[in-house]
Amino acid sequence: MGNRFGQEPRLVSPFYNLAYLVSIFIKDSDLQHSSSDYPELTALLSGWFHQDFDIEGDTVEAIMTAFNVSSSYRDRQSLAMDISTFLALGDDRIDELFGQIFNPDIVPAGFAPTTRAFLEEILRNLKALQGS
Repeated sequence: MGNRFGQEPRLVSPFYNLAYLVSIFIKDSDLQHSSSDYPELTALLSGWFHQDFDIEGDTVEAIMTAFNVSSSYRDRQSLAMDISTFLALGDDRIDELFGQIFNPDIVPAGFAPTTRAFLEEILRNLKALQGS
């Protein structure tokens, strides 16, 4: 059974599944999206994935390892929730919304094939770092 975008829900995290369920009931066009809806993701992008990102490393893994050292468990949980909620908006406008909402200094395609893959890589690194 696909969602309104014709996709099956992905089992990324419990937060993603909750955000997916919410997205079923709220039409994307009814939402006003802003960076304040995703405070931890906004902070990560502006503070770690900026024009001088290579100071901390040149891969998502290296940057997220540095981020982990200076962030709290609660910050990382909030970040995972922000990413999952954003990804639940669906793939049809994710690149456009990512640019509009976050106005990033980097191009996600420099790290991964798509914006979704870039954000999922951040999620994978968050999970891996929390397990260590």
